Amino acid sequence: MNPVRTALGACLAGRLPPAALAWLDEAQTRLAAGEDLDVRLPVLSARCLRKVGDAPLGPAAPTLDTACGPLDLTGWTAGTAARMMLVLSLPDPAAGAWTMYRAGDERERCDTVRGLALVGDAAPLDLALDAGRTNAQDLFRALSLDNPFPAARYDDAAFNHLVLKALFMDLDIDRVAGLDTRANADLSRMCEDFADERLAAGRPVPPSLWLAAAPFASPHGTDMIIDHARSADTRAATYARRAMTAHRARHQAFNEALASPPSRI
Repeated sequence: MNPVRTALGACLAGRLPPAALAWLDEAQTRLAAGEDLDVRLPVLSARCLRKVGDAPLGPAAPTLDTACGPLDLTGWTAGTAARMMLVLSLPDPAAGAWTMYRAGDERERCDTVRGLALVGDAAPLDLALDAGRTNAQDLFRALSLDNPFPAARYDDAAFNHLVLKALFMDLDIDRVAGLDTRANADLSRMCEDFADERLAAGRPVPPSLWLAAAPFASPHGTDMIIDHARSADTRAATYARRAMTAHRARHQAFNEALASPPSRI
């Protein structure tokens, strides 16, 4: 058993009753045999929530070290984790991920996308890109938030599109894993353009946008960030100040603004 599957199994072992664990063990054994997987996996996945339950793993849940980076399970449920145990028990987990994604309902699709990092380097990039084209907010949240897979596997164009779509859907991009490490000039420019469009339309700028705009901000972008750091909107000001502090070494204007009295920032 690979280390990620072992760690995920240990997490469930401390949370599920004996009957649920026995069902999950038997289901994994049947899948590992490799017979009729296109039929067997969807059937077992559909039964999973009834057999295992769907209790939150909670704040004591571990963070798993995956090939894509750290995966925090605190927002997961037992049902999501159990479904990923089924996928990981297969002879070809990547093919199993596709099977569950194609055959499953919306919740099963979300669980599959949320767990792609567990499949490792073999996880299908096309599956994630397909999920990224969705208009279903739950599925897009499963892909874009608290999920290390996009930052690990996407090219800049795909990652930038994911961040902009998250902002368009009013999601908090502070939860986009790897946002700092994947910062790039195109993303900062796109965020500035998005902010300009919102302001021109008299609409508020998503507060977390400044986290992606700041790394390679233009002079106009730095001015917008500094202006929002003075905002009466607490969330907008907090995110703008965080962005300024994180990137003050790159932008002298941030240094000067942060050195000003608090009432002037």
